[in-house]
Amino acid sequence: AVLPTRSIRNTWLYDPRIRQRTSKEAQPNRDLMKQRTLCAEIMINGIASFTLFDSGCTTDSISPSLAYIARADRVLLEIPMGLQLGVRSSCAKINYRARAVVVVGTVNESY
Repeated sequence: AVLPTRSIRNTWLYDPRIRQRTSKEAQPNRDLMKQRTLCAEIMINGIASFTLFDSGCTTDSISPSLAYIARADRVLLEIPMGLQLGVRSSCAKINYRARAVVVVGTVNESY
């Protein structure tokens, strides 16, 4: 990696001028089997749902549309919870939680 000519406080990871190289020779050769995502079909309130697992995430989330389709009980949070993604200007509030029965293989839990 090439460091920018700006001050050392602005690391190259956050420099907006960095671009991906277009030649295939410049990119590392990656094994497709090692790039697979961790995903499964699980049951949420009896609805089969394709799920992507994020090992670095500290919360469990479902989309509002899935909560509606699965008829998950919606509970208003007394204090809204902030949500910050790993991208610039990402800020949101979670106002509701959902109660649902989740079945993953032999595990059958109510959340």
